[in-house]
Amino acid sequence: MPKVKSAKAIKSTKTVDPMMPKRPLSAYLMYCRDNRTSVQMENQGQKPSEVMKTLGHMWRNLSEKEKMGYSRKHSEELQKYIEKVNAFFAEKKSTDSSRGDGTSSARSTTTKKDAAPRPKAKAPSTSKSNERARKE
Repeated sequence: MPKVKSAKAIKSTKTVDPMMPKRPLSAYLMYCRDNRTSVQMENQGQKPSEVMKTLGHMWRNLSEKEKMGYSRKHSEELQKYIEKVNAFFAEKKSTDSSRGDGTSSARSTTTKKDAAPRPKAKAPSTSKSNERARKE
């Protein structure tokens, strides 16, 4: 039987600013975005997973010259993203320092590690004296 992760293991402790710029698509995902509709039209009724498999095969069979076009687009988008992120953090730093009270204008970024520990519940004792006490 496969091991199932608990809800605690799945939760992320990071808080992300919703105004932060999003990362650009990879070259492969740009190719998929450009070609998905044509593949869907050719293979009507095909499951989305099958469409992605077809796109994966097409990407693998694509020539290096054609892949370079998508890689170049990705590099350009990545440079724009880096500039946006740097501007975002510069602006965020200036707005935080202009407040003067030392608090951040963003949501609290308390993580599980920063939070005060909870007291642990005591496990029931399994000694024989307790068993005798319960029977009586």
